[in-house]
Order: sequence, then C-alpha cells, then structure tokens
Amino acid sequence: MNYESKTIKLAMNDGKIFEGMLKLYEESPGDEEMVLIELLILGDTISFKHENFFLALQSLRKHLEDKHIQVMCNGAALNVYPSTMQFEVRKNRRTVQLPY
Repeated sequence: MNYESKTIKLAMNDGKIFEGMLKLYEESPGDEEMVLIELLILGDTISFKHENFFLALQSLRKHLEDKHIQVMCNGAALNVYPSTMQFEVRKNRRTVQLPY
C-alpha cells in the first residue's frame, strides 16, 4: 500500500514541541473511495479516514485538540480552507488561506 509521509510539528499546551510522522494514503485499505491519514506520535498511531484529506485532517485536529495538542502546520489553521473545486477533488492536498 503506497503512502506519502511527512514529518509535522505538534505543540502541547505546556509549550513542549515534538514531531510526529503523518502518513497520507490516497486509498484507504478495504475502501478505495476513502482516503486515510495516520499520525504516529509518542509511540501511538492515530488514524482517520474520510472522503478527502481536508476532512480527515479536521477530524485528526479535533481529536488532538481534545488531548491539548495543536498541529503546527498551515493546513491546521482556522482560516485555511479548500476552494469549492479543490474540496470536490478527493485526493487534493492544497488549500487557500482566507483573510480574517
């Protein structure tokens, strides 16, 4: 199963910054209509599958924020959102930063 991996930075509320490995699968195992993201942090693997990477990252971000961990990447910013056309493309990894 092919995936793209990226090292990302995360921050805890106490200011500690650490890295995790984010894996992006264009086809989720057993469900090729969905994408899958996996985050390997602190010896644990957290995974979410969705129709597109943006929704999967949203779910991951919400899960981590409930544990007082922030994702430190542009795609996790509150003012970053895919355009309508980009949102409809399941495998899209691009977004636009909206002005506040």
